[in-house]
Amino acid sequence: MTSEHLDAIIIEMRTTINLPDDVYEIARSLARSKNIPLGEALAGLARKGIHPAPRIDDHAPFPRFSIPDDAPPITLEQTLAAEDEP
Repeated sequence: MTSEHLDAIIIEMRTTINLPDDVYEIARSLARSKNIPLGEALAGLARKGIHPAPRIDDHAPFPRFSIPDDAPPITLEQTLAAEDEP
């Protein structure tokens, strides 16, 4: 019987950053509420900042948001499928 020896290298990066108190409190609160590490909460907030949510224009008669010019149109099939979602 032979045994196979496998080596694994795990690289973990740690760093120190200075955060404003309000940002730290928000990230810490998010981490506690989702039961995740602080670093994961900060990464999620940073990713949201990279791809911000579309702005909603609520000055029009109906709320609307702008989309990129190259966005594909939404098909009837996609609309019907979304209506069927719970």
